[in-house]
Amino acid sequence: MIKILTRKNSLVLFLILLFPTIPTIVVGNSSDTVGTSKEKRAFEKNEYIITQQQANTPISYYNQGNIKYRAKQYQQAIEAYTKAIEQNSGFIKAINNRGVARYYSGDTQGAIEDYSRTLTLNPKFILGYFNRGIAYERLGNKEKAIEDYNEAIRLYPKFIRPYINLSIIYYSLGKEEAALKEYEKVIEIHPQVFWPYYYRAAAYYKSGDKQAALEDYNKTISLAPKLIQAYINRAIINYELGDKQAALKDYNKVISINPKWPLGYYYRANFRYKLGEKEGALEDYNQAISIQPRYDLAYNNRGFTHLSMGNKEQALEDYNKAIEINPRLAIAYYNRGNARYSSGNTKEALQDYSIAINLNPKYAKAYNNRGIARSSMKDYEKAIADYDEAIRLDSNYPNAYYNRGVAQFNLGKKDEALADWKQAAKIYQQLEQEKDYQDVNKLIKKYQ
Repeated sequence: MIKILTRKNSLVLFLILLFPTIPTIVVGNSSDTVGTSKEKRAFEKNEYIITQQQANTPISYYNQGNIKYRAKQYQQAIEAYTKAIEQNSGFIKAINNRGVARYYSGDTQGAIEDYSRTLTLNPKFILGYFNRGIAYERLGNKEKAIEDYNEAIRLYPKFIRPYINLSIIYYSLGKEEAALKEYEKVIEIHPQVFWPYYYRAAAYYKSGDKQAALEDYNKTISLAPKLIQAYINRAIINYELGDKQAALKDYNKVISINPKWPLGYYYRANFRYKLGEKEGALEDYNQAISIQPRYDLAYNNRGFTHLSMGNKEQALEDYNKAIEINPRLAIAYYNRGNARYSSGNTKEALQDYSIAINLNPKYAKAYNNRGIARSSMKDYEKAIADYDEAIRLDSNYPNAYYNRGVAQFNLGKKDEALADWKQAAKIYQQLEQEKDYQDVNKLIKKYQ
């Protein structure tokens, strides 16, 4: 039986592009009129000096609820708002704020009930629609969320947060054009607000228009020169557009803005690794860990870097530390499995891949590499089952087809092997992986 070497995946290196974050809830303040400047002052005007005569009144309980809310004591806030509502069933602001406290305590349905109650009392209460839209989003009911955000906009077209949240929903649905239109509306209303440029850049990036995304990040930075996420995202785009120096300048800027932020060093380390500056990457991972000693991903990536430099023992130490800090970090088990496999510890590698899969059942690369480990132990049937699952999870995964072909060949199933290798060759060619394409073609020509 001819033994054909299996193809091993490269390790995973984290490089995160920051996309729009989950929207935050605006809590009703002392005015029912909502605008950009007033949003930032939520609760600031709700504090009163409570006299003996005012104690145990709706307003005193309302203020107590606000204080508890700001302290993140949500259950106590709910109790205080409830007392205010019991004494004044039409106290819209207390009902709204109880809804917000319920939302943050995890009672999303209760929050919706409160927001709906405010709208029964006042169908023009903008925050009722806006906050209910956010609650519907959490429940996955995006259609109702869209309806509520649109109603908030209809009532007050200059309220920019519903536009932002609408664009995020459209973005998540893959409707980049609709998302872009929402950002453009905000820019028209408030051209000097950085949010829409920042979020629109992400939409442009996803749609493939990297130059437009770059221009929006440039505008974002001109309006918010200390927004480090914008520099990180611009660095990623600059790198992908081939301007490595501009990318490095952005990462350096992030660190100069906040030299005590561990993620700044982490991101620059990832970038340096991609440039082949492995020693520089190690220095940055070391700095990130010195600032945040329990930084699991920094240990994982430092281990990745050590392994790529042949420092297997140091790599294993880092993966062990990452797992100690975060026992549910699937990528650390996966990478430790790779380190163990490369050191000849196949059984231990198999265990690590299995743990990674248990933690992340959709981890196609872990299935592929467990298949490799099983093939090396001549357990070809189980290896094929792993390759099957990897392909089910990612039908355009050429290494899994290649490796399954190897296992099929070793079981004497030549036709099945050739079919898998041909599929691998097709995908390698589509991905412009020329060397892999040539390698698998040699096998096809030799055995067909």
